[in-house]
Amino acid sequence: MFDTIAAEGKTLVLGGDGRFYNREAIQLIVRMAIANKIAKLLIGRNGILSTPAASHLIRKFGADGGIILSASHNPGGPEADFGIKYNSSNGGPANTTLTDKFYEAACQISHYKIVEIADIDLDTSLPGKLLIDLLGIIIILLAISGFIAWQRRKDKMN
Repeated sequence: MFDTIAAEGKTLVLGGDGRFYNREAIQLIVRMAIANKIAKLLIGRNGILSTPAASHLIRKFGADGGIILSASHNPGGPEADFGIKYNSSNGGPANTTLTDKFYEAACQISHYKIVEIADIDLDTSLPGKLLIDLLGIIIILLAISGFIAWQRRKDKMN
C-alpha cells in the first residue's frame, strides 16, 4: 500500500472499529509508515475510528488518505471480523483504479519496509496533543469528540 500511494511526506488517518486485531494492526502499520517516511499519522484514541469518523478527519485535516481497519466490506480474520480499507483524500473509498493497483502490488510483494520500535501508547495521550516525534514521523492521537459534535450538528439539520 505504501509504495502504491507514494507514501513519503504524506499525511494519513489511521484507526478501526475495534474488532479482532485492531490494536496489533495499528502498531504494525505505524512501524511500516515510519519506514516509508509518512510525514504524519492521525490515529484515533485507543485506535478507534469508525469509517464515517475517519472520512470526516481526512477531509477536516486535509489528509492524503486513511487506512481504516474494519470488516464491513472486506471480511477476513478467523471470524470474518477484520479487514483493511483505504479512503482517498476526499474521505471516500478508494476508486477502482487505486484498489486494482493495491491488489496488483499485493500479488507481487517480495519485501516490505518496517522499523523495530516499541509499541506506541494508544490510550493515555491527551486528545489532539503531539504524542511522539519519532524518526521524523509525527504521531497524534485524536479524540472523536469533534466528529461527534459535527454529527450532532448534521443530524439537527436533517
